[in-house]
Amino acid sequence: TPREKKQAGPLVHYAIGAASGALYGALAEMAPVTAAGGGTLFGSALWLVADEVLVPKLGLSKPPSAYPASYTRPVVGLSFGVFLECGKEAGFARNLTHSMLPTLGLEHSGRTST
Repeated sequence: TPREKKQAGPLVHYAIGAASGALYGALAEMAPVTAAGGGTLFGSALWLVADEVLVPKLGLSKPPSAYPASYTRPVVGLSFGVFLECGKEAGFARNLTHSMLPTLGLEHSGRTST
């Protein structure tokens, strides 16, 4: 129902955000290319998968093709930019965490952070 979608929206948003951050951290350790561009490559891929495919498949929005181009272009541009920024923030958080490990008496796995 519309009421349930409205209630579920923020929960899905934050759950996807948290899972995405964890996924970025894990992938960047296993495949450092994931961290390319300080996380922007990951943010780009996340935008495509989550915003353009997953959200419509879950019925939380219409597919991008259902909107007129005059609406889609600016919204897609804004959405893409937000996901790029999220990728950069995940990259920043990962690098900050790595820099704090020695202070906490911990070691990094040996892979280099980007």
